[in-house]
Amino acid sequence: MLKELRWEKILACLDYQQLVLVNDLIKQLQLSSTTLRRDLTEMEQQGLLKRVHGGVKLQKSYEVRIEEQLNEKIQQHAEEKYLIARHAVKKIKPKMCLYLDAGSSTLALIKLLQPADDLVIITNSIFHVELLALGGFNNVYVLGGKYKHQTGALIGWEAITTLQKYQIACAFLGVSGINGQYLYTTDPDEAMIKAEVIKRSTKSYILADSSKFNIKSLVKFASRSEVEIITSS
Repeated sequence: MLKELRWEKILACLDYQQLVLVNDLIKQLQLSSTTLRRDLTEMEQQGLLKRVHGGVKLQKSYEVRIEEQLNEKIQQHAEEKYLIARHAVKKIKPKMCLYLDAGSSTLALIKLLQPADDLVIITNSIFHVELLALGGFNNVYVLGGKYKHQTGALIGWEAITTLQKYQIACAFLGVSGINGQYLYTTDPDEAMIKAEVIKRSTKSYILADSSKFNIKSLVKFASRSEVEIITSS
């Protein structure tokens, strides 16, 4: 089992049970004690969890973001996301090729786009495709891949392969956490998508409300030097 997948499963167990015995994790994840203890040591060093006598628990100094349902996220920081979208839409010119990441921050941006601008829009979000179609946008391309029902995102190698066909002028991406010089997300597959989008885009923007700062999540996908962060201010 890949380390990223092991870490995701460990964090999922902790999110559900709060405190888990090491021996229970060994049985539940079918890992050797050596592998698990090495993972727990590295995760504690990164501030993702705290080891206690005989067990582990989530590290409260960093909020580890287990992906919430999109319909719940839309309501969180709604006014701030609208202000961020207002700033982001100023970066867009007619006939541009855009990439819109799955997530509630980019959903707010879609509501400010104009069909008359004749944009080419690429996305990995089923929800975004539906909203764009209802809004009268004609040049919309959706990536293939595995469907993640929590966020409506299409992920995996099929999505990566499709992305490699495109040259993108502007990409707008969500983020689970920003800490120090790095950007984080909760899902290794989504991290690969975000990293590939940044690689293939002339300019990449991160849409980040105030709750995302000083937060670590499971997977790094970029450094701050690779992107421009748009906030509500």
